[in-house]
Amino acid sequence: MSRPLHSHRGGPDHRQYGVRVAGVPVSFQAFTGTSVTATIQDSADNSTFATLTGGLRFTAATAAGVQRLQGGRTATVRRYLRVATTGTFSSATFSVVFVRNKNTVSL
Repeated sequence: MSRPLHSHRGGPDHRQYGVRVAGVPVSFQAFTGTSVTATIQDSADNSTFATLTGGLRFTAATAAGVQRLQGGRTATVRRYLRVATTGTFSSATFSVVFVRNKNTVSL
């Protein structure tokens, strides 16, 4: 299953900003099953998606909790983002926040 995170409409085109610092938390509030893994994918055309690389990989969750990732300074993130889930579960309630900065920031 996958769901879009955000589709930019109007204004400047942000298709090829690199991820200077990306704080990407995923919070699993609840799920039914034994494990669930969230994967962030990007696309230039909102049709063909690929999994983001550069350290942006969540580990399988086996209980409710939060994971946070930080991407590389030179990673390319295309215009459209979505979250894909895999694992052995029948339902999952979770939230993902993706932050893309044009400049380096201190965490």
